Amino acid sequence: MNHLKNATISVLNQLEDLISKLDDKEYAFGLKTFHGSSIGQHVRHVIEFYQCLLVQNELLDYDSRQRDLELENRREKAISELKAIKYQINTLEKDTPVFLNSNFSNSSTHVLAAPSSLLRELAYNLEHTVHHMAILRIGVEHNFENIKMPENFGVAMSTQRNNSTQASSQSA
Repeated sequence: MNHLKNATISVLNQLEDLISKLDDKEYAFGLKTFHGSSIGQHVRHVIEFYQCLLVQNELLDYDSRQRDLELENRREKAISELKAIKYQINTLEKDTPVFLNSNFSNSSTHVLAAPSSLLRELAYNLEHTVHHMAILRIGVEHNFENIKMPENFGVAMSTQRNNSTQASSQSA
C-alpha cells in the first residue's frame, strides 16, 4: 500500500506545482483547446473523486459528488484541498471493502453496485489523475508557453518504465 500512497502523493504534488504557476484568471479561463472548459474544472473533477473516496463510506458513488465551483475558480482553495487529500492518503493504513455505485445510462434506475476496495479505488484515482494531467499538459503547452512542463507530467508510470527500458536497450 505504501508504494501506491507514495505514487499518488507524488502525482498530486506535480498537480499542485502546476496550479501554483498559474494565477486565478489563467486557472479559471475557458480554453479553446478544452472546448471551453478550464484547467480549474479538470482539477476540481480530480479533487472531487478523491474526496468521494476518502469519505470512508462502504458505498462509493463518484456520480453523486459535490461540485464545488470554488475549486475550479480559486487556485488557493484547490491547493489547500490537495494538501488535505495528500495528508489523508498518507494516513491510510489498510485496505477496506467498498461497493462502487455507478450508472452507465440516462436512466436513474440503472445503478450498478460493484464490489471494490479502498486500495483498488486509490489505484483508479491515481490513473484517473494522470489521465487528466495529460489533458492539462496539452492545454498548458498550447496556451501558457511561459510554463515549462516536467518531462513526465501526465505520463503513466507504465509508460515511463517502458520508455526507460526502450532507451536503455537502444543505447546498449
